Amino acid sequence: MTRNAKKYLHGPNPAISMNATYYKGQRSVYGRDTNPTWEHLEEEIGRLEGGLCTVFASGMGAIASMIVGISKSQRLFLASDSYNGTRRLSELLVKVGRLDLTYATPNDIRSKTFLNDARPGDIFFFESPSNPELNVYDISEIAAACKDLGMLVAIDSTLATPVLQRPLSLGVDVVIHSLTKAISGHSDVLGGAVVVADGDLDADFKLRRSLFGAIPSAQDAFLILRGLKTLEIRMERAVANASRAFSVLYDRIGSSELRYPYHPDSDTLEVAKSQMKSGGSVLSVIFEGAAQADAFVDSLSLFHRATSLGGVESLAERRAFHRGEDSTHPGLVRLSFGVEPWEELKDDLLSALEGVGL
Repeated sequence: MTRNAKKYLHGPNPAISMNATYYKGQRSVYGRDTNPTWEHLEEEIGRLEGGLCTVFASGMGAIASMIVGISKSQRLFLASDSYNGTRRLSELLVKVGRLDLTYATPNDIRSKTFLNDARPGDIFFFESPSNPELNVYDISEIAAACKDLGMLVAIDSTLATPVLQRPLSLGVDVVIHSLTKAISGHSDVLGGAVVVADGDLDADFKLRRSLFGAIPSAQDAFLILRGLKTLEIRMERAVANASRAFSVLYDRIGSSELRYPYHPDSDTLEVAKSQMKSGGSVLSVIFEGAAQADAFVDSLSLFHRATSLGGVESLAERRAFHRGEDSTHPGLVRLSFGVEPWEELKDDLLSALEGVGL
């Protein structure tokens, strides 16, 4: 990705538009429908992904705009290793009779057996890499198979970001991002985005945003845009830290306890390399159980014990601690790498491993 000054559509810093009602040309505009600061952010994210973007107040706002809009004639096929907020929202809609939901396991997805029950108009929603298991799926192969059946395909590409992966170019219809994570990059703002290639679908998502009211503030859009400008630089450093950490952990504790898209022993390594420019800035470690995992996280001093990922600070957490992570291994620790000096991160990891006898 080349950051050319000519590609900035509104100058280096846009104005923060605070108006609830304003004029756009000769037309009166209501601030729940659009905002000049949002539009600048949408154009930049759309350019990076190669599509048309709609920004939301949070990643869950973006996800809800798709799932809540599914009609009774459509079925949602949802990857079982999806983010827990996505699963909890889907299950809530099932509970109140609003959604026909079928889970697809990683094996179902890779074998595409979940498509045996699919109908035209159904929707498949998955993540690659998934959070926190970091499973990788062949995006172009899955998209083609779904399209053959007349299905709509959506992906949450938050962990990869547009720097590492561009799913629209691989045949996906809808790309979703939590802008809270690496795209904003400083753990100080919430946001979400939906990116599509089809103009009618883009208009539909913008209508849903207005009617659902899941709108970002102008200040939040400005902060996300500011973070976006350093996305490629931050990702380069964070990915380098994660890759080096994987090598250290691989040598220290072995292969089977590690999850990473560029894992050399993974069956999906070649798929990951074909659609991702690198392995990303997040890796997961499987400890023996909750006690050992908690002790490891407690022994870290440079990593913050906190949820989320993609910020400039390195974070560590045992994911099964959270509600909605019942299927996650109780000893899984997700490590999100920031931009700290590698030698300091390395010393911290090795010290924590020694603290738990590894």
